[in-house]
Amino acid sequence: MINSNKLLRITIYFLFAFLVIPQNVRAQKKLTKVSFNNISMKIPREFSKMNDDDMWQRSSSYRKAIALYTDENRVVELSINNAFARWEDGDIRLLQNVYKASIQQIFDDVKFSIEEIRNVNGRDFAVFEFVSKIRGDPGLANSGSITKYYYIQYTIVEGGTMVFNFSSQIYAKDEWMDTAGLIMSSVKIK
Repeated sequence: MINSNKLLRITIYFLFAFLVIPQNVRAQKKLTKVSFNNISMKIPREFSKMNDDDMWQRSSSYRKAIALYTDENRVVELSINNAFARWEDGDIRLLQNVYKASIQQIFDDVKFSIEEIRNVNGRDFAVFEFVSKIRGDPGLANSGSITKYYYIQYTIVEGGTMVFNFSSQIYAKDEWMDTAGLIMSSVKIK
């Protein structure tokens, strides 16, 4: 017969094993350093660079991305791109306001968890972490809503806008959220 003290210890052990350990495991993705143009950053080892055809199909920009990576299941994407907008060096707060409004216009619903100016390796970035939703059109077949997780940061480089965009399907958010933060905090621009 198990006494109540032993039962309590067993319960605590299982709670720890199933609730605490998975939280720590998800943050342990192995990162590797990549460099291109004047940028260096760390990305998950399991990411692969998309080829030109994939880039054109997946990118929403008319400009070719500087780099576009995905995981093996194509659930997660990381893109680095230049945006058309031009800015003065001190305009990071204005850039933040403009891009926040732009994000809110693109999606039907946006829930921000982070919206701030953050210094990353000596450079100011407008940082947004959020969950977005685009509602489907009830008049169209197979047109359900799409909910995704995003971690996007913008910075000003030589008067232009550089965009680092991490996104995942909503069901993968918890698995990738910590890694997204590590990726973005590793960005260095010369």
